[in-house]
Amino acid sequence: MPIPSKTFHQPNLFETDLLLQLDPADPLLKLSTVIPRHEFDEAFGIHYTESTGAPGKPIRLMVGLLILKQLDNLSDEAVVLQWKRNPYYQSFCGMKEFQRKLPCHRTKLVHFRKCIGFGGVERIFRMSVGLHGKTALEDAVHIDTTVQEKNITYPTDSKLAIKTNRLNKTAKAHGVPQRRTLIKEVKSLRLDIRHFRHTGKRAKARRALKRLRIIAGILIREFGRKLPQYCSFERYPQDFLLYDRVKQQPKDTNKIYSLHDRHTLPEILRHVETSRGQNEVNEIKIIFPGKALKRDTHYQKDKKRKQCRRRAAIEPIIGHLKSDYRMARNYLKGAVGDQTNLLMAASPGI
Repeated sequence: MPIPSKTFHQPNLFETDLLLQLDPADPLLKLSTVIPRHEFDEAFGIHYTESTGAPGKPIRLMVGLLILKQLDNLSDEAVVLQWKRNPYYQSFCGMKEFQRKLPCHRTKLVHFRKCIGFGGVERIFRMSVGLHGKTALEDAVHIDTTVQEKNITYPTDSKLAIKTNRLNKTAKAHGVPQRRTLIKEVKSLRLDIRHFRHTGKRAKARRALKRLRIIAGILIREFGRKLPQYCSFERYPQDFLLYDRVKQQPKDTNKIYSLHDRHTLPEILRHVETSRGQNEVNEIKIIFPGKALKRDTHYQKDKKRKQCRRRAAIEPIIGHLKSDYRMARNYLKGAVGDQTNLLMAASPGI
């Protein structure tokens, strides 16, 4: 919940003031004095109500935990625990006395990120850029790309067969009656699949994989018969084509590796193809590394060479973000989690 801002710091008569025991020159304490907390209270306060549900945690506390998480490359569990042990963390989040218990459960950070959404995380990023003032504004913007690894498992045929169980959710959403869902059997088969590399249990794992493919076929045929009766088959034609190909073998051609985000790569390739041929977008000139033109003067050649050389400095910055600010591997869920982790990794530039 938003906390009314005070123009002065009032010490406590009964507890030892936390700020009086800490080093005022510490970077965290200096940073806490320049962050515009009232802007976050006004922006995020609309997500809270005083009459519904349990009392919310202070917005300054939750925003501070998100920033500290990225600053010290901590997980949600670790940053909550370190907050309890570190008085500078507590002072950064607005505490006036030392707290002897956890500030919140780790899942509160997950709910808070979902609550503020991508727009809220972008506001935190804009705040970090705004703290630098005019030094953050440059006439030329140097761009380089990198890969942010996702914390997901490798795709296998057994996982694809298991994912066809989402048809049960589709049936439940449309009120389609089922003879059997086979959910319990799939759970037991998943346990058998885990020992596929064990020499003594490999045959059992193969039988489990074969049974999973059979179950996938049973669900696909049943829904293929029943969904047209409920006028819902037209909404999932592409899904059924993918599910039907899940019964693939290891050496089949045109294999399916994922049941989602299948159109991402063509979209990116089309975007690259259309943008690479343009030298100007919305009155912004784009300069690509390449050989100098014959008509360029010596000054123009030297200027382009310096601009492209400056672009090479981005790679160490990206490596710094990956090694120190949790961009090496993304543990947040979904496409929004990819954007959130990227912006929060860049926010500690404050």
